[in-house]
Parts: sequence; C-alpha cells; structure tokens
Amino acid sequence: MRLTWKNLSSLWLPGVVLAAAVAAGALIVRYANADLARAQQRLAAQTAALDEARRRFQRSDEEKAAILRYLPAYQALQQEGFVGGERRIEWIEGLRAADRKAGLDGVQFRIDPQEPFQHPAAAGVIAQRLRRSTMKLTLGLTHELDLLEFLDALRAQSAGLFSVRACAMTGQPGDPAPRRANLQAECEIDWLTVAAAEPSA
Repeated sequence: MRLTWKNLSSLWLPGVVLAAAVAAGALIVRYANADLARAQQRLAAQTAALDEARRRFQRSDEEKAAILRYLPAYQALQQEGFVGGERRIEWIEGLRAADRKAGLDGVQFRIDPQEPFQHPAAAGVIAQRLRRSTMKLTLGLTHELDLLEFLDALRAQSAGLFSVRACAMTGQPGDPAPRRANLQAECEIDWLTVAAAEPSA
C-alpha cells in the first residue's frame, strides 16, 4: 500500500493521541516510582522505630529485673543509714548506747561538716556520691580492750556505716586501777553515706 499525504494526514490525530498516552504513561510511571520510594523510606523509618521500641522494651525488662534483684540489698543499705542523708541523731544515740554497753565513763565527740570522700575502692556513680562526716572521739578506758569493745558495740548499733581512720591512746597519771579510766583514747572515725539518686523527671 502506498502512503499518500492524505493517508498521513489521517494518521496525525491517532499519532498525537498515542504520543499523549505515552507521555501520560511515562508521567504515571515516574510518579509511581517516586511514591514507591517515599513509601519505602516511610517503611524503613517505621521499621527502625519499631526496632528501637523493641530494644527499649527489652531494656526496660532488664532494668526491672535488675531493680527487683538489687532492691532488697538497696533497702537494707537505706535502713542501715548508708544510702541517703546524714543521720547524726542516730549516730549520737548509737555512740551513747555503745558507750553504756562497753561500760565506759562517758564519751566526748565532735562531728565535722560533711564533705565528698574519694575512696580507692569506690568507682562510678558511688564514687561521685560518696560523702563522709568525720567524728572525733575522746574516751576514757580502763584498759586497751575497752576500745575494741566500744567499737564492736558501736557497729552492733547499726546506726550507720563508719570507718575508723585512726586511734591513739595515752596513759592517765597515777597507778592503774580496775574501775577508773587509766587510758585516754582519741579516735577519728568517718561516717559514710551515699547520696540517693534523684528521681528522673
């Protein structure tokens, strides 16, 4: 069949329609590809958020298990007076009770202001929150063992956690007698506390 100008002119309209259809199809494919890419990005973001939520949930379970595991020991330290603020009244009451139990003739004391305490055995959060209050004691002793009995009696009071820094004993004038202070002891002890963590907002 021979193509004539007449035949070509009759194909012009279908050609325009075909070109328009191809262009529209290309636009639709391009839009669909862009929409697919956006959907894939949203899916990746949602998947990452879901994974993070799962990790947080798992961490919260682990933290809950750790809290339940260590809570009794933490409460025991709180009860003993190691965790939290100073308990000076309890310290003084424990001191007087230990003095009576050891059968001493009164104990004199002075407590210095609380200060941060750097201890080689402490690390991490404990090292940052560890505090000490130094108490200076003066005791009259019948003999040397009275000092050990007094310190044991003080520990038995469970008035708090303390560490003996130093003790020195000197003799009193006169002959030793069984029912009077033949020695004078001067001791420094550190009452130790750990500041409790502030609740998170």
